Amino acid sequence: MSIVLGAIATVFIVAICPMLIGYLFRDVMPKRNPVFIYIAGFMTILAIFEVICAPMNFLRVPIKIEFPIMTVLLLALCIPGAYRIFKDKGIREFLPAREEIDESEKKRKSVWEIVYLVGFLLLLGIQVFCTLYYDMGFWTSDDGVYVTISEAGVHDGYMHMTNVVTGDYVGTIDRQRGVTAIYNYFAYCRYTTGIPAAIIEHTIYAVLLLLMAYGACYLLARSLFEKKEDSYIFLIILSLCYLFGKYTHYSVTFRLLGPIWQGKAILAVVVLPFIFYYFPTFIREKMTQKRVLFIIAVSAAAMSMTLGGAFTMALVPGLIAFLYFLQERKLRTIPYFLSGMIVPAIVSLYYLSGV
Repeated sequence: MSIVLGAIATVFIVAICPMLIGYLFRDVMPKRNPVFIYIAGFMTILAIFEVICAPMNFLRVPIKIEFPIMTVLLLALCIPGAYRIFKDKGIREFLPAREEIDESEKKRKSVWEIVYLVGFLLLLGIQVFCTLYYDMGFWTSDDGVYVTISEAGVHDGYMHMTNVVTGDYVGTIDRQRGVTAIYNYFAYCRYTTGIPAAIIEHTIYAVLLLLMAYGACYLLARSLFEKKEDSYIFLIILSLCYLFGKYTHYSVTFRLLGPIWQGKAILAVVVLPFIFYYFPTFIREKMTQKRVLFIIAVSAAAMSMTLGGAFTMALVPGLIAFLYFLQERKLRTIPYFLSGMIVPAIVSLYYLSGV
């Protein structure tokens, strides 16, 4: 029975919950897309963990209190998403809107689209298979920290109570780890599903994050190219660059095809292309409260992954906003940029203060 409940909890956490929560942000982009909805939901969940669980780390709140609170909160956020799906008359609202094109043109386009799509899916399938079948035995860098903190948190009943190197009890929390809540998230998955943290990170989320990385690149490609076949060609070239790219600790190839479940890797291969997808659209179009809230959520999610998220959220959106300001001379870029710096600024100042 526990296996069945664990499987149900896993499906809900990794699939249903991100889609329902992400659906609340369905209309922040002009064209709806299920890939965007899922990634938006995942980012929102990490943001919630950062805002709620990072303070709990320093307050020494036991996980038997912390994780039930997070479950209730996630369920509460899923309800509006489920209601909106029902109100929008079904699951078809997840699907992209159909394009009206000539039949002959449709046939010609569909042939090449299928050819390029199949080519990309074959390359993606190879990477997914290798992610499932193989596991890293070296160059895992911080992997011992990620898996050990999550597993030890469930074992100890508190987060950050065990020294991940010696296994000894620690009286104070490592501030660098304590202000980032991705460890809490993986520990929550471990606590809720009963699946060991190593499997959750090395198998389940290794595959999901790989798909999210290419999903974010797909969204970016669709915003760059008018034709779908050009988008698929872009993804094929990108995939080949990853497969045959330089493989070092400092390469994006390592972050995608190596320990992708680590915070810096998620930031590099998922968040970065995702920002390049939505942020230029936001600053060109009408500013809305929901878009501002979405920017805050993504920035909080970035901070949940690594303290380096502060630099990413400052430099990348900042550069885009600055270039747009030089071109259009419009101040709408400033509120978007500043809203994205709220959580990174608070977390960074707390970390640097040493309080």
